[in-house]
Amino acid sequence: MKALAASLAIAVLLSIPLNILVGTVKIPIGDILMPSGIYKVIIFDIRLPEALIGVIVGFILGATGAAFQSVFRNPLVDPFTIGNAGAAVLGALLAYLMILMHLLSSSFSLIAMPLFAFIFALATSLAVSYIGSHGGSLGLILVGVMFTLLTSSLIIIVEILISELNPSAIVQPLYVLYGDLNGVTWSTVFIITIASIIPLLALISYGRRLDLMLLGDDVVHASGLDPNRTRFIILTLASIPVATAMAFTGIIGFVGLVAPYVARYVEGRGSHAAVLPMSGIVGALMLSLSNAASRSISNYVIPITAVTGIVGIPLIVLMLYKGAYNVARI
Repeated sequence: MKALAASLAIAVLLSIPLNILVGTVKIPIGDILMPSGIYKVIIFDIRLPEALIGVIVGFILGATGAAFQSVFRNPLVDPFTIGNAGAAVLGALLAYLMILMHLLSSSFSLIAMPLFAFIFALATSLAVSYIGSHGGSLGLILVGVMFTLLTSSLIIIVEILISELNPSAIVQPLYVLYGDLNGVTWSTVFIITIASIIPLLALISYGRRLDLMLLGDDVVHASGLDPNRTRFIILTLASIPVATAMAFTGIIGFVGLVAPYVARYVEGRGSHAAVLPMSGIVGALMLSLSNAASRSISNYVIPITAVTGIVGIPLIVLMLYKGAYNVARI
């Protein structure tokens, strides 16, 4: 299994030059090492930050997906299915709308958007946890779907309001609702990385507590921990990187749902201290390859979730058929 884990990590590294090569403008392999002229601009200003953000965001979605599944004790949970990602995007767009309305200073846009995204994402996670707990696993998913649909509807409304204030500022709703890594800058890479390092490391250090959360609140309480406080801390730590990433990339689905399953297959039923990093690696590979595919299928950039869904949905159906998606197998 260690050899397989190492192979996945190497594949993630190799996916970065692959993302640099593919696109509307074909870049010769030799120009990756010694770029010049227009190729240098395309590589360092456009494709390299996009390739890196694909790996970073994929890692975030994979690792936090595993954390969410353990906290909610439900293998069908991830930032997408419980509305966490949608709420983050909604919060970011509301902050942007407030900036256009001069309710917030434009100089704080890079801080305000991730901050609003985090507040909305955490609030949604807590709401889904509280409301869904009264309906079991099915109730949790239904509440998550409800919040996903609600945030998607509100996102469209907010985008219409933004377009009325500044028609040149609006982006296509399709790319907000289904994710897009195109057009990211080095500042975006920096912000998402800085905002995610400490929460992700803290989540991994909480591996034992996640193991206990998976066994239920009674076990957590018997271990001397407060289950509600532990749940709040984990949801907060997971919401920070997800919210920051989704604020800049839009909603990306299926990565956080599929990556933890593959990671648990690789690691076995080991501690979350190992499962979370492996879920991140699988998520990074999945999103990085999906990004490369989205730019190579046609001359237009295809939304990321359209590609991750092509891979993710068959895997989910296969896992359901094999009975892999149940709490006992998490």
